[in-house]
Amino acid sequence: MDNGFGNLVRILEEQKNIYEELLSLGRQKQGELLKGSVDELDRLTRQEEALIFRNGRLEEERCRCAAEIISRCGLEDNSTLKDLLKVAPEEERRELERLGASLAETIGRMEKVNRENMNLTRQSLRFVRFTLETLAGETQTTYNADKELKADAVNRLLDKKV
Repeated sequence: MDNGFGNLVRILEEQKNIYEELLSLGRQKQGELLKGSVDELDRLTRQEEALIFRNGRLEEERCRCAAEIISRCGLEDNSTLKDLLKVAPEEERRELERLGASLAETIGRMEKVNRENMNLTRQSLRFVRFTLETLAGETQTTYNADKELKADAVNRLLDKKV
């Protein structure tokens, strides 16, 4: 694996590992979002940031490596991984195909976890907003047709003057 493809395999393997770590952190964040543990969420977010930064450096390295292979093999500048697979030696081609499939699967799972975390965060924010408005005495709680809690602002002139 001395033709540039070996280096590409190594980089993609490292990126796959980072994405798997990010997926694990995303799952951990779900539990912390449910518990409302702000300190733990902050710690997990800092870990995510470090991994994302590391992945950014690897992505730059991957682009340089791919550009070298593209140049060496006489491919077009906008060639994709599929184009590289056509000219890759058999061993590296199989490894790149495996890594591509694994990356796609991991990223798909990450997207699902991130959507769930985003929904949990939105729910938490709605609850906090509702609580603050209720404590401030500026809401009237009702339920809509779907039995969801709804807070409507009420103009309480007397309360505001007191």
